[in-house]
Amino acid sequence: MGLLGYAIAACEKRPLIEVWDRQFLGPLEMRHTFFEVPPQAANLVAQGYGPKGSPVAHIPLGGWPAGGRLSSSGRDMGKFLTANLGQRPDLPAVTSAMQRAQKPYFKASAKMMQGLAWQRVKLEGQLVIDKNGGLTGTSTYIGMMPQRHLGVGVMANRGKCTATAVGRKLLLALAGK
Repeated sequence: MGLLGYAIAACEKRPLIEVWDRQFLGPLEMRHTFFEVPPQAANLVAQGYGPKGSPVAHIPLGGWPAGGRLSSSGRDMGKFLTANLGQRPDLPAVTSAMQRAQKPYFKASAKMMQGLAWQRVKLEGQLVIDKNGGLTGTSTYIGMMPQRHLGVGVMANRGKCTATAVGRKLLLALAGK
């Protein structure tokens, strides 16, 4: 994903965050999503903790922005999830791009197909499209059952925790499974 980010930035001849801002962060009004949290927003960042409970500094990992350096607010994640569920008919280009990213492109295992960063898994007979992540001291999960118009986001201020398992259990519970 990081290499793809560099390719997009090179093709567009501008930094990736500017491309994303024009294509979906701006249209979705995601005002608190950053590759690097600006000083004026530092007070909005939750204290993160390592797997053993020790406080850690909020430091994005690695030098590949598209490969896992995003920081986002819960409200922005909700806007992103809403759009991925196809609930923004006023933004057809964004909706189309998000649906394209969810398409399966690669069979990773008997139970999982891979889209463009999205995993597609069958859980108790239900299609779940999801993505997990996190930065130093955080764990995140965003998942959805598009056919049921269900989605959840989990944001934890502890690294390497079970955000994916929690999110999937929430989705199944919402679906009555």
